[in-house]
Parts: sequence; C-alpha cells; structure tokens
Amino acid sequence: MVATLVDRSGRNFHVLAVMSVLALILTAGLTATVTVIATAHRLDEQALQRQYHVLAASLSDLQHSANVDTIIASARRLGLNDLAWIAAGTKASLPASIEVKASGQRPAGRLAWLPDRPGARFLAAARPGFAAAGGLFMLFAFSALWMTRTGMQRIADERARAEKLANSDHLTGLPNRRIYNIRMTELLAALKAGRVKGFALLAIDLDHFKALNDRLGHAAGDQALAEVARRLKAVAPGSATLTRLGGDEFALLVPACGPNAALTLALRLCASVSEPYPMAAGMAANLGASIGIACAPVHGTLEDDIIRCADFALYEVKESGRSFALLFEPSMEARATLRAMRGRAEPSLSTSRRRSTIAR
Repeated sequence: MVATLVDRSGRNFHVLAVMSVLALILTAGLTATVTVIATAHRLDEQALQRQYHVLAASLSDLQHSANVDTIIASARRLGLNDLAWIAAGTKASLPASIEVKASGQRPAGRLAWLPDRPGARFLAAARPGFAAAGGLFMLFAFSALWMTRTGMQRIADERARAEKLANSDHLTGLPNRRIYNIRMTELLAALKAGRVKGFALLAIDLDHFKALNDRLGHAAGDQALAEVARRLKAVAPGSATLTRLGGDEFALLVPACGPNAALTLALRLCASVSEPYPMAAGMAANLGASIGIACAPVHGTLEDDIIRCADFALYEVKESGRSFALLFEPSMEARATLRAMRGRAEPSLSTSRRRSTIAR
C-alpha cells in the first residue's frame, strides 16, 4: 500500500511538472511573439517618422515649384520611391503623405509615397520561423496533453486498484472484513433511524475444508474456496453483502430479512455448498456449510449481541452434526456455557474466538 501511494504521488508530480513546463513555454512563446510584433510596428512607425521629417525639412525646395515632375524628382533625390502626386481636393486613402503648398500658401496637392517598413520586412522574413516554432509548440502541447491524460488515467486506475485491494479478498474477489464492518455499521444505523425494519446475519463456516486441504493440497483448497464463494454469491440476494472473513469463514448480511426468510435462505446456501467439487485428475471433493443465524432487532440491536447470537447458533450446528443451519435460541447460550464448564468446548470453535473473528 505504501508503495502504491508513493507511486501515485510520483505520477502526480510528473503530471504537474509537465503541465507547469507547458504553461511556462506557452507564456514565454506568447510573450516573445507579442514583443516581436510590437517591436516591428515600432520600427515601422519610427521609419515613417524619419521619412516624414526628412521630407518636411527639405520641403522648402519644393514650395515654389508648380511642376509635378520637379516635385517628384526632388523627393526621389531624398530617397523616397513609389511616389504619387495627389491633386488638392482629391479624396484618397494615403499610407504616407505630406502636403505641398504652392505660391501664396495655397495647397497644391499631396505627395504620397509607399513608406519603407523595416519591421514588416522582418516579420515577413521571420514568418517561416514563426510557423515552424508554432508547429513545434503545437506538437509539444499535444504530446504534453496526451501524456497528462495518460498519466491521469493511470492514476485513476491505480486508485481503483488500491481501493479494490483494500476492500476485497484477493482469492475469492468477495468484499473483505473491512467492508463487512462498514456494512454492519450502516445497517445498525439504518435500523436505529427506522430506515430498515431489520436484517439478518448468517455466520458461515465450511465443513471438512481442513481434510480437503490436507488431502489435495493448498492449491485445491484455494480452488474450492473460490467455487464456494461463487456458489454463495449465486444464491445470496442482490441486496445482501457476502464477505469472506478469512480462512474458510464467510458472513452474509441481508437487509429487510426476518428469521423465517433467513432460515430458508441459509438452507438453500447449505444445499448449494454441499454439491460435489470437481478437482484435477477426475477427483472430486465434498464440503459442507454450517450456518448460524441471528436477526436484528429480534436477537438484539447492538453489534456484539447480534454476533454473539450468530456464534451460539453456529456452535450449536457444529455440535449437532454440521452442514445445516439454525436460528439462534436463548437455550443455545445456556447449553454452550454448560459444555464449556464441562470442558467439552472446542477451542477452535469457541464463542470468544468466533466473536473476535467476525468482529475484527
């Protein structure tokens, strides 16, 4: 479990690291792009201002000329190309122009030129590089997002696996003791709140399982346990909680189940478990199930009382021949106490041992 948590933390760290790097690169890329574009526009504005000031400073040479060709020739000597003369009163969209006045300070027209734009030339030259960088960034972003999605899925899978390991028995796949304790607590709370009228606890102990283990080996024993779990689950109601408490011990919690229905269900479980178990090499094994039943609130409303009653009923079954089911009766506790006083109680089936087994 510790290794799982450490591994999960490591995956979380890697995912966060990838996302952080992606965010930093995206921020840096956007900042650099905005800076370059802003710088290019600034260069264009500065170039246009220089051209305007140069032309304005030399405008005194043009003010007294009425010849358009002379004006254009003079402007070209100043280094301006792609010139056009716009007569006064003409409406036109001019990228860059300056007013030229004839004699008497009357506007003669405007001298327009295509401005030199070093920033635009730089952006045009750098466009392939920007495109390549953008493509690489998109590829990196896609890869990072894919890695993040994969990492998150692995984290979810690991979390589900860890939860399953914590809540289920690895051999049979049934819920384990932890789920039994949680479900018992939930049923008792529901009983106290009036949400359920009652429930039954069936304490199930296999008969002849040790003999099977000794005769055929632990692998055959594991196979038999898995088959017992399958049979019990097939008979148990869908609302019931079937758990393996350990070894050859199982418990079944059945909500909304009274004594008579619980006994009928227990007898069906006994019959199913008693069917032969096919083994390797054509061999077969026989097992049985002893079941002690206690019902709440008939036999108590506290967990210890319900478990104790189920233990006494199970003990009575073991003493009376095994492989059947009994409901708890008060006389069972008296007989068990008397047998214990006479030294007839079997330590492996003692009430205290059964209580600790089911409760823990």
